[in-house]
Amino acid sequence: MGKSILIEKRERRTSLRLPALLLILGLPFSAFSNIVNVPDDYPTILEAINHAMNGDTVLVAPGTYRGISYTGTNESPAYLTLMGSGWPNGTVVIGCPDAEEFNAFEIVRVQGWRITNFEITACGDAINANKVTKLEIDHNYMHGMKMAYWSCAVEGDSMSGVSIHHNLAADIVFAGFMLWGGNGDQTGLHVYNNTLDNIYSYEGIQFREGNPQYCVVTNNIITHCGGQGVEFAYCSQGNTVISYNCIFETNGPWQNVTHPGPGNIFRSPQYLLEASIPEYYFLDDHSPCIDTGNPNPFYNDPDSSRSDMGAFPSGYTTVELDIAWVNALPGNLVDVPITISDVSNLEVLSTEFTITYPDEDLELIRVSLPDSSLPYQAGWALNYTNPAGLIVATIEGETPLSGRGVLAVMSFELGENVLPDSVWNILFLSASLNNGALTPQTVNGGVRLPSEILFGDVNLNGQVTLSDVSLLFDYLTGAEELDPMQQFVTEVSGLMGITAFDGALITQYCYHQFPLFPVEGGVVETYTEGSLSIPELTAVAGDEVVIPVNVQNGINVASAQMSMTLGGEVVELTEIIGPGQGAWFSRYSGSYPDFELYLGGNEAVNGNQGLLSLMFQIPDSASGSFSLELTGIMLNETEMPQQVYREIIIHPASVSGENSVIPNSFSFAPAYPNPFNPTTNLVFEIPHASPVSLTLYNSLGQIVQVLESGTFQAGRYTAIWDASSFSSGIYLAELIAGENRQYQKLLLLK
Repeated sequence: MGKSILIEKRERRTSLRLPALLLILGLPFSAFSNIVNVPDDYPTILEAINHAMNGDTVLVAPGTYRGISYTGTNESPAYLTLMGSGWPNGTVVIGCPDAEEFNAFEIVRVQGWRITNFEITACGDAINANKVTKLEIDHNYMHGMKMAYWSCAVEGDSMSGVSIHHNLAADIVFAGFMLWGGNGDQTGLHVYNNTLDNIYSYEGIQFREGNPQYCVVTNNIITHCGGQGVEFAYCSQGNTVISYNCIFETNGPWQNVTHPGPGNIFRSPQYLLEASIPEYYFLDDHSPCIDTGNPNPFYNDPDSSRSDMGAFPSGYTTVELDIAWVNALPGNLVDVPITISDVSNLEVLSTEFTITYPDEDLELIRVSLPDSSLPYQAGWALNYTNPAGLIVATIEGETPLSGRGVLAVMSFELGENVLPDSVWNILFLSASLNNGALTPQTVNGGVRLPSEILFGDVNLNGQVTLSDVSLLFDYLTGAEELDPMQQFVTEVSGLMGITAFDGALITQYCYHQFPLFPVEGGVVETYTEGSLSIPELTAVAGDEVVIPVNVQNGINVASAQMSMTLGGEVVELTEIIGPGQGAWFSRYSGSYPDFELYLGGNEAVNGNQGLLSLMFQIPDSASGSFSLELTGIMLNETEMPQQVYREIIIHPASVSGENSVIPNSFSFAPAYPNPFNPTTNLVFEIPHASPVSLTLYNSLGQIVQVLESGTFQAGRYTAIWDASSFSSGIYLAELIAGENRQYQKLLLLK
């Protein structure tokens, strides 16, 4: 019973929309779903699926990824959306080595899944589906399917209720869409508005075996096929509808199609030959496929006109204008950005739009171009009018826009007397580029006052990530402020205000170590024991010294915070570093001689281990000693009745000489900072001359960089890793010095 209650509460946490940050990247989203990010939350698509729940969205950032081979069970998530970041220059998925014939997406026995916004290449089948129901495959660019003799864009067996639409499939060895009925009939397949080209061997669309029932093939463009445009092989057409398709330069329009429907044409679609793939497949203004598609309003183009054939309506661009979803509090000013996807390949000199909003509760204060917006950077001007409940705007300039980002910001004041769980939709009524020459896709957004509290969502963006932990620690040190709602959702332990332990719990939640926070009734181990100690050591004037603070007899130490007072010679505190395990955050605040220290992470310290390292810079002229005293020590949220004092003797540089202290043993100090962005320091000591290699690996065990390699003399060394060109994720640093070998995890957080 207890387990089912936890699951119900966990599912209840998933009813917030995708945050505005993702919209700034030009990405679409589902209205009500929990977002599982790849690679920020999980490094691979398959790992994200294995941790997803019903209705979740697996959002895959730009980059190249291996595909998946997935067989559903009774525990598999239903109605799961797998969403890339668009194409070109977005999310690329290549063949999966675990899949039969190196397929990219190989899925069996799943229900209600959606695969959208991917570029899929270098594989057998782009999508291979078996015994699936209510699968939706849309807005993908599938090309280069050449890794197996039977390579297809989509190959499915015994599917029902499947929708395949608005995909571009080109350069395929075998067939475009091969829809089997070998293990059961094909029922309710809806194949519409796809463009299929350069299919070398067989048909554009083939129904094979079985007994197709209630299927529709309409509004597709099929060109340059070695086989027919549409074929029924070893089965009859039955009641399948074949209508309003453009079939050109194939080995016959169809085979075993006994009763074609109306509207099919057999002329060139007149692609834009002068453009590059995939824009090659946009339609010329004189294309016979324009406004000649299926007249059913279901298929209408985005401008509400009669549908065109193929994946791209006339005037189509891959540009999207998005209105963000933004959380707000009653009586507050709220900024709602309008963002634009990448327009670098278009000569965009103006954008025009009309937006409607509910002016009963939202008062428009202004529409502006912030300094960070693309139009501001291009020197554009904004003009708008504000009739009741409308924003009619034109933004234009003489320099074409480049890149993707914020187009403009609408600032509203939300009324005082509004109710929780209220939503105010802000909608595009129309939008165009270059005075109507181009029609962008639009995504609507708005303002909301959530009814449910998403604990751990410190930045109130609708999801819990490690960026919330970073913001929490910045709040503890006074670097950031939190409003009352933010403070409420940050106190996840439910015990004694916001502490470093709340940061540790949010980190553990991000790593899926428990489903619910204690404040929500979740069962999480909070008990801790242990005492702190600082070993005897000395320092050299002019050097940097690392002072370890160790835990003795520790039990479940996941966080610590304390006060530190320095005395004696004035030294500079430069950094504090958490233990070299898991993902730990550490911060300090204050100035000489009084400091506050905070740290917490996802892998608790137990037994006798290092908890943190304090790094000090010793002045060149220093002599005598300096001292440090730790008081007000709190481990997790338990106040420890202990004070720690240590005096550090300083040897003058004139006696010891710079770098004259030879280490007594091999050591590999915890990297600092860690997590980091984009650089971190890796410090190691070797007691005698040794061959040394320092190598970095990604989460797949692949070498990404060799930082050091050669023979080093005895001494202390610092290697700096600049990870500017690497994506967020967990990396492993391996240090080998002679016969010594040590590892530590690094967390790159961009």
